[in-house]
Amino acid sequence: MGEKPIVYNSPYVPAEWIAAHGFTPCRLTPSGREESSFPGMGVCPYTAAFVQEASVHPGTAAVVMTTACDQMRRLSEAMAEKIDRPVFLMHVPAAVETSTAFSLYREEVMRLGRFLERIGGKAPETSEVAGIMSRYDTARRTLRAARDRLK
Repeated sequence: MGEKPIVYNSPYVPAEWIAAHGFTPCRLTPSGREESSFPGMGVCPYTAAFVQEASVHPGTAAVVMTTACDQMRRLSEAMAEKIDRPVFLMHVPAAVETSTAFSLYREEVMRLGRFLERIGGKAPETSEVAGIMSRYDTARRTLRAARDRLK
């Protein structure tokens, strides 16, 4: 896996795609323990905590946010101006069951790939992506199978 983390919070950001470009996907779940330096009207505590923690996460190559949440979308602009790492805003369609939505999401994943390449990632081979997807699927199945024993 890659060396530099790409921090994100949305399940719509494909971790396998980040890994295929040579980065370590890091889905950040904020603790909300720190006061946000991104105050504002209409910003939920979760979003404020994510932005705060993502802005100081050590060694981060970039932060990926999505339009699935209006607060995340709005704070992506403020964050891009405040931190010294790139911020990528991934557009996520509201409807998921149409061919248009599928095409839009696919294009956004490709745009994310071009962004990752611009910040030092590598363009993955199709077979490499397939292998990474298979490993991630296996890890998910293993965790799901073990969840009763992990309680």
